[in-house]
Amino acid sequence: MAQSVSYGWAQPFVTQLCKLDPFNIGFCLEADHPTRQYVVLALRGLEVRGAGLAGLTTLAHDLSRLPRREVIAQVWDQDPGSLTVLKKCPNRILPRNFYDGLMAIVTDEKRVSAIRHCKQLTPKLVTAVVRSDADLLTQVDPDLLTRLGGTDALRYIVDGVHKLRPDLDRAAIIQSLKALKNTSHLETWLAKLVIRLDLPPAPWDGTDRIVPVRSVRELRALGHRFQNCLGQYRWQGALKGDRAYYHCRGRPSAVACLVRDPLFNQWRLEEIRGRKNSAIRDPRYVETFASAGFPMLNDNIAYAIL
Repeated sequence: MAQSVSYGWAQPFVTQLCKLDPFNIGFCLEADHPTRQYVVLALRGLEVRGAGLAGLTTLAHDLSRLPRREVIAQVWDQDPGSLTVLKKCPNRILPRNFYDGLMAIVTDEKRVSAIRHCKQLTPKLVTAVVRSDADLLTQVDPDLLTRLGGTDALRYIVDGVHKLRPDLDRAAIIQSLKALKNTSHLETWLAKLVIRLDLPPAPWDGTDRIVPVRSVRELRALGHRFQNCLGQYRWQGALKGDRAYYHCRGRPSAVACLVRDPLFNQWRLEEIRGRKNSAIRDPRYVETFASAGFPMLNDNIAYAIL
């Protein structure tokens, strides 16, 4: 039998369909990709039900003669509703669990509604939709669930943000997440939500020229001013209480970072940086921090105790 298309794991069954009813040769081997997905979905239904040769014989006769919805309803023993979703499947044969998930979606109104605006049903998206609480899907774009890595990741993020911002309920946080088009922007999104939060108390009150940074907003503003990473992700360590930052207002102007040693539970001076992360080794700054109990260790000692 000449083959113009591949049916992957279902190929042996397709070969049997064509032998049982030669009319299926043209139907299966000249099929467009939604038709191929229909054929494989039907075959997977037979496998799940353990229909055997009798079921395959019936399918061979009905496959191209009866309405597709009726065929799928018979082999799966449940009505799939509209099969237009097959047009959204990738143009290749997918693993068996993809078709199991597809049936779980098309037989659930809330899940069908959730995928209505999805351009393509990828295996990751199908898995995310199947594993998600149906009510959650009414609030969240399935594409977002896929980008985040599924329901568990979404709940982890939402619960974490809610702890930082108890004034925001979970529905509001999810609504905010909907605007996130790319997970690479997750840090920026989170920073906007915590921008008004105060940082934990600094371990030292500083001086008139060395002033502790006391809020996320202030820290990010310094980052933009000095064109360094403080305007990006470094605020997280400060918010966790692992780092404390000080604006050194003398000449040269700089930002100093104290780090809390997790082993000794003591603070030390880690670095002093100027514009564009340029290293500042002004002895006056280093001596001032050291006299306050925050020495700058050389790299060998610092690495040895971290």
